[in-house]
Amino acid sequence: MEQQGARRTGRAAARGVLQPRLPSRAIFVVGAARSGTTLLARLLDGHPGLFVLPRETHATWCVARPDPLAALLHETPMAREFEGDARRRDEIEARLARRLTGPPDAPRLLTALAETLLEERAPQPPPVAWVEKTPRHLRHVPELLAAFGAQTRVLVLLRDPRAVMASRAARFGRRGRRAVRHFARRWATADELLRRFEPLSQVLCVRYRDLVRDTAAQMRRVARHLDLRWDDALVQPQRAGRPWPGNSSFGGGSRGVHAEAVERWRSRLAPDEIRELEDLLAVRMAARGFAPVRGGQRHLARRLLIEPAVFLELLRLRRAWRRAGVAARAPFVASALRT
Repeated sequence: MEQQGARRTGRAAARGVLQPRLPSRAIFVVGAARSGTTLLARLLDGHPGLFVLPRETHATWCVARPDPLAALLHETPMAREFEGDARRRDEIEARLARRLTGPPDAPRLLTALAETLLEERAPQPPPVAWVEKTPRHLRHVPELLAAFGAQTRVLVLLRDPRAVMASRAARFGRRGRRAVRHFARRWATADELLRRFEPLSQVLCVRYRDLVRDTAAQMRRVARHLDLRWDDALVQPQRAGRPWPGNSSFGGGSRGVHAEAVERWRSRLAPDEIRELEDLLAVRMAARGFAPVRGGQRHLARRLLIEPAVFLELLRLRRAWRRAGVAARAPFVASALRT
């Protein structure tokens, strides 16, 4: 059906039907991986004023590869859009290549991809904004805001790290103390970035717990932040006009939004994993309202297993922002160490 739709779009273009232009307003959905970014993107997908890119692009990763276009279409989730249709993928790649001249950076790659997919799908009425969802782009928020302008909006998902860890363990099978420490560093880095970006008027923090327990209220917040008129479709997750069955790491996908995933970590994580995670992230979890059940002693020695790595990662990101021409305040001390 999607291939037939693409062919109809192509025939319409050949007859001279005016194709919609890419809106100037860009919206980015980011956050720690497995935090619910896909759910939020699917909730936005049904709004008639939004054009949501169908898959994660990982554009900032692609531009560092020898062939960014090939990486985008062959090595990222976007490749799944073209499974079984190599001809369509080659056509998309050729159209992207025509839009990109010179070494592509992430904003130009994103814009070219959004323009190409919008041209192919030709939604009616024309959208007022376009949406891209890649969790790892949280690290590149300053670059995206600088590149796409003041009307850019960013939605950051925040989820209980124990729930995120349980989801990652179910999805990737990574368990044990080493996996917990590795994950804790990544979640703490995402939390520190959110602390720094949250005061910006262009950034809105959406808590996963609140999103699934009161979807309508949270999506009204999102609509106000994005300056969108309310539409009842915002409470029903969709993908390409069809109800979205979900992508839970625990299987048993079902339609709609369900709140049981909020507390599922209690039965999915081992007691020693919960204790280790709560000890490592005690201060950050308390600041976010995630109450510990086993650990959380707040010993500085435990926090020092995490916070120096966060500090070094922020220094590395600051250098990357400066290389991209973005002025960013130097993160000399991780905020959790000052708590």
